Amino acid sequence: MPEDIVIEVKGLRKALAAKAVLNGVDLRIRRGEVLAVIGASGAGKSILLRHLMGLMLPDSGAVLIGGVDITSVGLKQLNKVRSSIGVLFQSGALFDSLNVYENVSFPLRECLGLIDEGKIGRRVKNALDDVNLSGIEHKYPAELSGGMKKRAALARAIITNPDIVLFDEPTTGLDPLLKRAIHALIRKNHKKYGFTGIIVSHEIPDIFEVSDRVAMLHGGIIVEEGTPEALRNSKIPIVREFISPL
Repeated sequence: MPEDIVIEVKGLRKALAAKAVLNGVDLRIRRGEVLAVIGASGAGKSILLRHLMGLMLPDSGAVLIGGVDITSVGLKQLNKVRSSIGVLFQSGALFDSLNVYENVSFPLRECLGLIDEGKIGRRVKNALDDVNLSGIEHKYPAELSGGMKKRAALARAIITNPDIVLFDEPTTGLDPLLKRAIHALIRKNHKKYGFTGIIVSHEIPDIFEVSDRVAMLHGGIIVEEGTPEALRNSKIPIVREFISPL
């Protein structure tokens, strides 16, 4: 695997309820870039992301992260790879019984094994500053707006300074103003930390402003990938129809 390729998906196939969802996905993601995976609802975008997290095993194919095929390793090695990945789930997935401080600090304790409360406190403060959420450490998820929950989840995703951050529909359920705010925070933190980002999204054309490259999933395969500008000017009918339906 070339040195600048952080993630490589090779011939990934997955069927659910006897229906093929991924039908031979091939994809390479370079170090430090942000790749958006787009496609219609049900195209398999989130299924692909779950394979990148090691939450699903393919029927065939491979997922290499840092040269390690996570589809064929034991739990110990899989968890080692996972420790280099931050995830912003579609729902935010904050723990209702924990306050913001406890939610955001969770990966520091569970993934990095930090026990120094001074260090943990400083890192939580910095992470919340990064997402414009200072001063709400003691609030619980039920006390937060939808946009605040997304930002708290983003802080948790980046607090370990991961090499890779996976975003599963990060702006679902938000109004246009909040969507732009979340996209701006993703851009800001990518510029600051330089992580490799993969964003699953249906927000067209907004997601193009966040991404270095875009890959469209259709019929279980990547039908086209390239710069946002290249996809805007695509000659493939299904891509043109999806991006500019009118």
